[in-house]
Amino acid sequence: MKWETVRMKKALPVGIEDFKEIILKNYYYIDKSLFIKELLDNGSKVSLFTRPRRFGKTLALSMLRYFFEKEFTEEGKTIDNTYLFEDLKIMGVGAEYTFHMGQYPVISLRLKWPMPVLSMNLPWNLTDTKACLEVMNSAKRKKSSFRDS
Repeated sequence: MKWETVRMKKALPVGIEDFKEIILKNYYYIDKSLFIKELLDNGSKVSLFTRPRRFGKTLALSMLRYFFEKEFTEEGKTIDNTYLFEDLKIMGVGAEYTFHMGQYPVISLRLKWPMPVLSMNLPWNLTDTKACLEVMNSAKRKKSSFRDS
């Protein structure tokens, strides 16, 4: 009788749009991290991501957020997300790209139905003017706290 190595099948991340969750829970993931290199090489100030529904736009933006964002705990300590990218292709393309990791304030809006979500974990519905003004003020505070660090 021949013994064969049994590989555990990874689960498909159906409906999961958070990059960190996919990596930490070891879901099946096709490495799209070289998109970060492409984005940096492009050098444009604004990028428009257009793809049909269910083509991974939200997941790609989540990956970008975890790569670029300078994130802090409630106590003000920096969160290092480098471990999320350890086994991905972006880590092998050179320091001129990995230098950007965790260096920028990132504000991310999801405008999906039924309720938009702000990635800064704020409990507001962005459908009214007051909430939008609160988001803008929060973004200003986030920017100033980034500058002070």
